Amino acid sequence: MKNSNRITTHELVVIPLFTVLMFAGARISIPLSVLGIPFTLQLLFAVLTGLFLTPVSAGIAQFLYVVLGLFGLPVFAAGGGISYALNPSFGYIIGFIPAAIIASILFRKFKFNGYLSSIFSSFVAALVGYAFGITYSFLLNRFYLGNEKVSFIATMTAMGIYLLFDIIKILIFAPYSVALKKVIKFGN
Repeated sequence: MKNSNRITTHELVVIPLFTVLMFAGARISIPLSVLGIPFTLQLLFAVLTGLFLTPVSAGIAQFLYVVLGLFGLPVFAAGGGISYALNPSFGYIIGFIPAAIIASILFRKFKFNGYLSSIFSSFVAALVGYAFGITYSFLLNRFYLGNEKVSFIATMTAMGIYLLFDIIKILIFAPYSVALKKVIKFGN
């Protein structure tokens, strides 16, 4: 019987490729000085990691990305280092890990239609990523920076434009993952 938690040699090769894809997603960014959080392709790439890899492998790929950034490699949109944890966007970076895992689990569980499953899984995973990001940004602003005027609702509202941008990216790119998976084997 095959142990589903065991990582294969193939996955050991592919996991770093998806970690590097996250580096690229951080570099493709449109800065927004108003909120301090740029538009990037990172959430899309985190979700695609989940669509291509097993839940364990997807989580490891995202975890490696976070750890490398915290150790000082400039892999995040605005650099890297342990001080990045005080950046309002760091909650989104943390959220990439569960987002990739959730996308992988849901995509494998709901195979009612490859394209619909990829969009559904990606959308739910994106919401998980946003839950981490919005919560972290609110808590950082309210309690660490002491901004009493910041409310959770205001933080959620401010992120609406980002969510719209990510939904558009998911609707465009998630279905392609199904076609690409048929051509290239990335995992189970």
